[in-house]
Amino acid sequence: MNAIDLVSIVAGVILAVVIVILGRRARPTEPDRSAMPGILGWAPLGLGLLTLALAFAVTAGVSFSAVIALGVATIIVAIAALRDHDRRWATWVGLVAGLVPTLFWGLFALGYGIIALTGCPDELRESAEDIAPPPGVEVRWEGTENESCRAEIPTDLSEEEVLTHYEGQFEADGWEPATSQNGPQWVAATQGDTVYEVGWVQPPGEQAAIMLLLSDRTSDE
Repeated sequence: MNAIDLVSIVAGVILAVVIVILGRRARPTEPDRSAMPGILGWAPLGLGLLTLALAFAVTAGVSFSAVIALGVATIIVAIAALRDHDRRWATWVGLVAGLVPTLFWGLFALGYGIIALTGCPDELRESAEDIAPPPGVEVRWEGTENESCRAEIPTDLSEEEVLTHYEGQFEADGWEPATSQNGPQWVAATQGDTVYEVGWVQPPGEQAAIMLLLSDRTSDE
């Protein structure tokens, strides 16, 4: 997963603004507070339950950017309803249902982002500088929680093209062939204490990606 996409937050804000505007336009001039909740009262409940459902679906591959977007929309719409004194059960339940997963995945993404911002250790990145990626591929290393480096690059290249390219690069630069523990769609090589692993992955229904991992094997000792 990546750090929070600001686009998802903006999308959530825009969605909330649209719902609030429509909800207020549909509201009677003299609302009956004893009546059932109106559009603005029901909207937080619907958005909140949808946010909660998507939060559980993240483990099945749903991007948590969608959870953040809907969660932001839920919170804004619920606050607007409360400010309009629409404080019925639907508003409160929706607010809680949207707030809990939004805070959870928001904090998760924040922690992931902090790890990425720490950067890839210079010594690891420098050791891999002579291993050129396939033509047209740009590598941007990110730090990981165990002081290693990773990169994930979407690609239209086949598994054979990617792995053959990197095997040739390793051989040309004097790296020693090694066995990757990640499976048959990976190749690995070592130079000194540095381990460089390359994989080709394609989740069902998604674009293929080149996975690059750099680590210091002494850190595992």
